[in-house]
Parts: sequence; C-alpha cells; structure tokens
Amino acid sequence: MIDGDIDAAIMMMPFGDIPKSLQYWILREEPLAVICHKSVHGTAKKILSQNPYIRYDPRCWGGKIAESYVQAEAITSEPIFDLDSLEIITQLVADNVGVSVIPYWFALDKFKNDINIITIPHKKYQRRIVSISAYHPQQPHLLNLFIDALRT
Repeated sequence: MIDGDIDAAIMMMPFGDIPKSLQYWILREEPLAVICHKSVHGTAKKILSQNPYIRYDPRCWGGKIAESYVQAEAITSEPIFDLDSLEIITQLVADNVGVSVIPYWFALDKFKNDINIITIPHKKYQRRIVSISAYHPQQPHLLNLFIDALRT
C-alpha cells in the first residue's frame, strides 16, 4: 500500500501506529471470548484454569490479544496446542478436546449448539477488522465503491 502496489486491504488492525500515509475504516469489532464444550461450565477463569487449553497462537496478531487477556487474568494453564486457525480451534473445542480464548469471529455462531461462549466485555481485548488504503490511492473512485460495498 505504501509503495502503491496494493490499493486496499482487509485485515486485522495492526498493533502500533499506522503510517500517516495510510487511512483505515473499522469494518467490525470482535470481542474476545472464552469458548468451551457445552458440558463445561463455570467462570471464564475457572474454565481456562481447569481444562486443557488450546492457545490461539500468540505469534499472530489475534493471538497476542488473547494472550494479553490470559496474562492479565493470571491464568496459568499450560497449552496443549498453539494454533492460528480460528475454525480448527473452534472445532476442537466443539469436539471437547479443550477450551480456548479467541475473538468472537463471524462463524462462531455456527458452533452454538456444541459450545458455550463467554464474551469478555473489555474493549482493550477487541479485535478490529479494518480496511486500509493509501490516503491518495491511484484509483480513488474504485476505492470509494469498494468501501461503500463493504459498509452495506
């Protein structure tokens, strides 16, 4: 984008400052959620402390958010897996392999019959999905059409 190779991107809001040459639009804000099998009950901290923990890989941006929550809550579960696929993590939880902390992503509702979802209300743990582009794109009309289509 900075070099003009890409007109726009849809991505998770990066950590740190966005270069002044770029602009962004927030498309979706996803709260963090503790997910567990329907047979598992309790508080978020109890669930994470007393069950096998499937960790959202802390090397990816979304995983960093989840890891910061786990550390802030002083949860000391040893992960059985580090995975970066929200779909695989959710499927493993639905299969009662373990519990996890992930963003409340758009397809999570498909698993509601098999899992319990406890949302974490703190805004500092939200994952923001954004569209980013250059302030002066090469094709501003197409970019405006793209952003309008995303909003609807």
